Amino acid sequence: MRKIPLRDTHGSLGAKFGELNGWEVPLGYSDPSSEHNFVLDKAGIIDLSYFGKVKVFGEESEMFLNALLTNDILPLTIGDGIYSALLDRKGKMLSDMWVLKENDSFIILVEPGMESKLTGIFNESVISEIVEFQDMTDELGLIGLYGPESGRTLMKWSSGVGDPLTGNIDDIKLKAPGNGLTLVKSTRLGCLGYDLLFPRSRGEEIWSSILSMGITPFGLNSFESIRIEAGVPRYGLDMGENTIPLEANLINAISYSKGCYVGQEVVARVSHIGQVNKRLAQIKLDRDDSQPGTRIFFDGKEVGSITSISGKTALGYIRREFAKVDAEIQVRSGDNESNALVARII
Repeated sequence: MRKIPLRDTHGSLGAKFGELNGWEVPLGYSDPSSEHNFVLDKAGIIDLSYFGKVKVFGEESEMFLNALLTNDILPLTIGDGIYSALLDRKGKMLSDMWVLKENDSFIILVEPGMESKLTGIFNESVISEIVEFQDMTDELGLIGLYGPESGRTLMKWSSGVGDPLTGNIDDIKLKAPGNGLTLVKSTRLGCLGYDLLFPRSRGEEIWSSILSMGITPFGLNSFESIRIEAGVPRYGLDMGENTIPLEANLINAISYSKGCYVGQEVVARVSHIGQVNKRLAQIKLDRDDSQPGTRIFFDGKEVGSITSISGKTALGYIRREFAKVDAEIQVRSGDNESNALVARII
């Protein structure tokens, strides 16, 4: 099992560990509900260094990526980032990702374990472009800072470490990306937040200096409960190779003006029709013993399934004609059935 660079540091903070896609990761440090609430009320810090990181470089790297990805990366300036997806020719998702622009290259952030798949797809997609790819997962660390006070915290933190930040309190940027740092505003958890990418050697320094400002650490369990409560889908759980991005309402990952990319015709056709066959929904359960894969029924007819769950809140896909807010549904696993309610359509 792979270990994150700051594994011992997390252990000293009382972290409980679990496995995620071959990585040993912190699940939490204290009561999950306390971590959850602290992030949403103030700000929390999480070590995401186990996320995949692929460097794309070469004089035609920008052109290469823009021809593949669903979003338009051409307007990005140094230090900017954008959410995007990679599709096959049938419009199905091969991955989602954050694309970060550095001085003369791009860093792609993907779900843990996806870096090899992404690098393989990129290599197969090269025709004659001058572009190269490098797996940087073990060379770069990634820390997420999320919550309403995350911007204010980063502004204060930057004044003490010599990496000045600019912009307003809710949309800060590195003034001059340096010392290997890349900062991008992130919507991973559906609240104000930032991802900070850095050389592995700076991990202890950055983690400790932010933690010393009174920011609480949180782990994967709270990460999941916050994003599910916010209705944010995650690739590998709520999205996969059978998902069309519009089924998960990934509007912020798609450019409708950039022109052609792989899978664009399918996305355009579905957008023109104005509907998909199924929709991702947030579901409120009567009981907290359901699991991903639990089937969803309406009046005895199977209409979908749960994809991820935290307590009595879940995400799942429901056939379009039954995906209505306040619809009363049933969830069934084996012989166990309980009631549930469609809380929102994502």
